[in-house]
Amino acid sequence: MSLAFAGFYLYDVRQFNTEVPSRLEKTQQLMVSNLVPLLEQNPETTDLQLYLLGVDDLIAVAALYASDGKVLAIYIRPGLNEKFASPGR
Repeated sequence: MSLAFAGFYLYDVRQFNTEVPSRLEKTQQLMVSNLVPLLEQNPETTDLQLYLLGVDDLIAVAALYASDGKVLAIYIRPGLNEKFASPGR
């Protein structure tokens, strides 16, 4: 019984470790396809919909930075107290 449990546990960990990067990559592609057109139309826009990340329970915090390091948008899952640093810090 212990051997079966250990096998199941290892299988579950392996599945989780392959699923997380795949889900995050798909979310990244979705956000890029939604945000790039908005920024191309108006680089100063503040209507960047990072709140849409809330549908993925794997994402706790996210930020979008301009090339000069300026924070354009931040998403923090409700109930968390996270801080963001400028890139390179």
